[in-house]
Amino acid sequence: MELTPDTLPHDPEATTREVYFLYCSGFVKIGVTNHLTRRMKELQVATPWRSQVICTIPGGRGTEDYFHFIFQSYHFRGEWFSFGPDLRSFIERKAPDYALEWLAEEEQIYLDLIEQQARLLGLITEERKVIPIRPGGRNGNGWNVRVVRTR
Repeated sequence: MELTPDTLPHDPEATTREVYFLYCSGFVKIGVTNHLTRRMKELQVATPWRSQVICTIPGGRGTEDYFHFIFQSYHFRGEWFSFGPDLRSFIERKAPDYALEWLAEEEQIYLDLIEQQARLLGLITEERKVIPIRPGGRNGNGWNVRVVRTR
């Protein structure tokens, strides 16, 4: 059997728990809970950025571990993963339309913030501009930027 995000192993916890995919500022947390509302309140307090669950899959620790393994090339830290192309593709297939609409808006807000911070740091001036490029980084995960001359 080929290991893909769509070929899940049997998980006896699938009736009582769910694996969630929480988007926050260019990263996705893959976690597991038996009480999603309570868990999201806990996580929102712990992050300075807006975040939202964009997808859930029935399953427990085994399913969570499976997704951590499948998307290991995008691993950033702990349960956080860069929003690389394979992870993006999986979420786009599984997430409801309202979550995808929120995600598109949130990514634009995040790109605008990156540009604002680059201006504050002097990375963007009259002579040069930073252009976000997606995908970027090692193995196509994360964001890369390119500096171009405007004059």
